[in-house]
Amino acid sequence: MAAALIDSLMEALSDPEDEKIMEEYQARSIVAGKHVLVLRGDSRRPALAEAVLEDGCLRVRYEDGSMENLCSGEVSILPERE
Repeated sequence: MAAALIDSLMEALSDPEDEKIMEEYQARSIVAGKHVLVLRGDSRRPALAEAVLEDGCLRVRYEDGSMENLCSGEVSILPERE
């Protein structure tokens, strides 16, 4: 079911007439600007979620300064730092 939803969203986003959908998605992102953990198997790597890109990928910056565009996978939002 989740795969069908994602496929439907990706199909809608690939239509150039529907650029507003991506703009709305980016504006409503609850992840962009947050500190996250990038989860891969047993690995957990802290990062800052910088932005949702035009292709739907999430750009993250790791603590060592390196960057990665995540187009699939899992992230968890960390509690805000005091």
